[in-house]
Amino acid sequence: MSVQTDQYPKEAVELNPYLSDHEIEEQQRDLVREVFDRTQLETIHAVWMGPRSRYSNLVRTLETRQFPEMPDVMDGYEDDCKFLALLDTRSGIERVVHAFRLSVPTIDRAQGLQIALLDDLVKSNQKLTEDELQEFYAAQGIALNSEAASVESNFRVGDKVETDNGLRVSDLGYIAIFQHIAENGGAKVIFAHLNDAAVNSLGAIGVQDAPIAGVENLSTPTVIDGQAGFDEKYHPVAIMNTPQNLAVFAQLTPFAAPEVQL
Repeated sequence: MSVQTDQYPKEAVELNPYLSDHEIEEQQRDLVREVFDRTQLETIHAVWMGPRSRYSNLVRTLETRQFPEMPDVMDGYEDDCKFLALLDTRSGIERVVHAFRLSVPTIDRAQGLQIALLDDLVKSNQKLTEDELQEFYAAQGIALNSEAASVESNFRVGDKVETDNGLRVSDLGYIAIFQHIAENGGAKVIFAHLNDAAVNSLGAIGVQDAPIAGVENLSTPTVIDGQAGFDEKYHPVAIMNTPQNLAVFAQLTPFAAPEVQL
């Protein structure tokens, strides 16, 4: 189920990752009301929004509260991103319970990679160059500037909630990501930084990942107190559109969350 809503930027909001507690509550209340009015469903929804959506700053703020470095990491990439909010409209919950930030293949990246995750790896002095990335995936028939996507952040919001079908909420997110990409021209590889819980969760449903550009033991670059560093809790990986992975997500499609685009 996919519900189209008004497309933004009609109101072209200014980027702001620092909403107050009151503004967060107000935006979540409006978001729940708008989504429920359109679907009439009390469940977890996959809500997509562009970088200038009226609700995009809600996700940015929730992201920044968990990853204070993200405004620095994403500086220069904001308009190349989309956001996915897993929104629970069930009575008594009524809030964002998980969220993702992505660079997606529908965006024109004529100048270089323009994917923060890959650019950060190249700049982190781990002996991986842009040319090596391009050549590695070109050899597999993948053009990174048009056939790749990346998950720039992936985080739970608040207390853990249970889904109606027993899947993890983050799994609903990855199902939504694969569906969204398939509906918008497709991508042959999705890059992501995964922690051990995410690796185990995706592995449990049969999703296989691979080292980026075949390079083992890459670390996740980050910004710590304004200085470049590494986050050892996360590992950069590539999720290819292999027959195995495509089959897994095809089997999970019946469990997908209702999708709303803002």
